[in-house]
Amino acid sequence: MKSKTEIYALQIILAIMGSISLTMGVSGIWMGPNNMNKVTVPIRLDNHYRYLSGFVLGFGLTMWFYIIPRISQAVIIVRIFAFMVFMGGLARVVGLFKLGIMPDTFTLIAIIAELFFTPILCYWQARIAQRKDQ
Repeated sequence: MKSKTEIYALQIILAIMGSISLTMGVSGIWMGPNNMNKVTVPIRLDNHYRYLSGFVLGFGLTMWFYIIPRISQAVIIVRIFAFMVFMGGLARVVGLFKLGIMPDTFTLIAIIAELFFTPILCYWQARIAQRKDQ
């Protein structure tokens, strides 16, 4: 793939991911855990869910306003974000094993994306950054 085409392709994928993060973050803050289902949860769980939704919103904002425009220079922050997302995927897997349940379709797709797709994107961005340094 040509360098500019490859950069644009990665930026488009990151823009989609950033948009998903923005949407999930805002809806998680606004609606809380009831965003996912209509059960009542303890106040502490609701509070923690909204707090973590703030991180997801911040992730999306950082993606849109820092990483995408500086895709060739944002190596460290992309690696940090990729590590955080990967660890989140591992946490999901641990939870599934501890609860002894099979994941639903949404959770399975999320786990695959977090554990496999995210490292590929991190590698792709590092290749683009390395080419810019040469």
